[in-house]
Amino acid sequence: MSRQDIAAARAASILDREGEDVTYTPSGGAARTIKCFVQIREQLESRIFDDGEQTVQVADVGAAHDATTGVTTINEADKFTFAGFAWAPHQWHRQGGSHVIEVVRNVGVRKSNRERIERGM
Repeated sequence: MSRQDIAAARAASILDREGEDVTYTPSGGAARTIKCFVQIREQLESRIFDDGEQTVQVADVGAAHDATTGVTTINEADKFTFAGFAWAPHQWHRQGGSHVIEVVRNVGVRKSNRERIERGM
């Protein structure tokens, strides 16, 4: 068993005992419930996306790197549903036997990119 296999097994065990249920829907796939650590940030943030500036709420999600109990690959079109809302992955990286995923949910649009360009912002 490799070090990554051992780390993945440990992460899965801890998540199984202490994680919360999150519905993970991979792009083009079926939804399934996985255990994750979730920390929702209280402060709303302003982020610039392709379609303009948006006010978003951000959360950090920790999921096992496992095809059955977690996730193995993450795409921007995937969805994580918890706390009554659907969240989209924004940034992510693998850390040992788990993935650390920053997810966002849109709570308001401030200005479109077109408005920003027209006003010289």
